[in-house]
Amino acid sequence: MCAALTAVSKLIGPDLVNAVLPAVVGLVSHPRELVRKKAVLALHRFQQLDPDRDGALAGSDLDKHFRQALCDKARARVGAPSLGLACASSDGGCASCCCISTQRTR
Repeated sequence: MCAALTAVSKLIGPDLVNAVLPAVVGLVSHPRELVRKKAVLALHRFQQLDPDRDGALAGSDLDKHFRQALCDKARARVGAPSLGLACASSDGGCASCCCISTQRTR
């Protein structure tokens, strides 16, 4: 699973994001920590491919998934790396997502 997510992050172009986006979004809530981390990194790559979200990511709410990763129960492995991604991707910068980092799902 992790190798597939790594390959998706490196090989998928903007024209194929729609084909794999639902599968990657589903893996954000996978039981294994490493799979969740790789899924968030793949979503970040998709966002880099379509930064204005007017192409393949039109209508998708990636910020919701980044915030979910911030509140992950395995914060050191999944949440902490996602903090930088969420801050970089949010419109308001880090101030708009820092209050979320104190919450934690159980």
